Amino acid sequence: DSLSLLSNSLGFPILADPLSGLRFGKHVESSHICGGYDSYLNPITTKNWPNPDVIIRFGAAPISIPLQNYLLRSGAYELLIDPTGKARDPAFSSSELVSCDPTWFSNSISSRLSLDTHDLSNHFLSAESDYWALIDSQNSFFEGSIASSLLDITPTNSTIIVSNSMPIRDIDRFGKPSSKQLTLIGNRGASGIDGVISTALGAASSTTDQVTLLIGDVAYYHDLSGLLALNKFNLKLIIIEINNNGGGIFYRLPISKHDPPFTSGFRTPHDLDLSHSSNLYGFDFTRVSTIKDFNLEYESALNQNKSCVIEVISDPLENQSTRENLQNIVTQNI
Repeated sequence: DSLSLLSNSLGFPILADPLSGLRFGKHVESSHICGGYDSYLNPITTKNWPNPDVIIRFGAAPISIPLQNYLLRSGAYELLIDPTGKARDPAFSSSELVSCDPTWFSNSISSRLSLDTHDLSNHFLSAESDYWALIDSQNSFFEGSIASSLLDITPTNSTIIVSNSMPIRDIDRFGKPSSKQLTLIGNRGASGIDGVISTALGAASSTTDQVTLLIGDVAYYHDLSGLLALNKFNLKLIIIEINNNGGGIFYRLPISKHDPPFTSGFRTPHDLDLSHSSNLYGFDFTRVSTIKDFNLEYESALNQNKSCVIEVISDPLENQSTRENLQNIVTQNI
């Protein structure tokens, strides 16, 4: 609420990282919350935008690389507010670090300043509206559409655990701000794919929320032993496992055009049938390959209130092609 008040007082939009706690909640109805910046903050779309004079950033570095690049490119005075006193700023875009409570800072500034909405804010609000209109008009089935549908279907007062690699990036790019009360949790930093299932089960043990985990196949395989806690502690968890048979994220890199060494050194396909994990730990396992089937299975899992895995089969080449086509549409139309 304090950050929303600060945003409204200054006329600044809030670029809400999906793990910030600001992209979802009642405050979205009355605040300028932006969630599509990972796509539209590219040099082509923003080349005629005025540069910001001041940027106020709270906490850890954003997930979005395009956003980090925009912060650097803007040349603005960037004030980093972090109660830990640590400059969590891998892109070195911040100008000054202030170690203080974000709520205190926001309330102090908003009580002293009141500014009109400026031209740059209007650019952000227009781009945000146009971006989601474009995304909503698409009907492609790919990993990003699973992330989007997951957020659409998940009921309010739910907790979603988001794995690293592509799941958190898809939630960042395709997670439309919503007034639903959703808590998103992710293991960022140096954790990689370690212990993601165990993190989700830990969350499930400490909340009455419906808990859903969005995870990739490699991270799922990496922490299979964590599933022992499901029945041992009578926990409820719905797992959405995106299976692109290896490191699909690496198709984003130039090395993907060079094979060898791409397949053996980067994609590393495992060719495993992960459905056998359901027999080992005693839960339902369903495999889908269309957005319609995913929606039906996820809604059914929510209604039955039981633990299960919904595996979504994804072709990594088609998935990357769809992402690139969508980005081209955004760049050409916003």
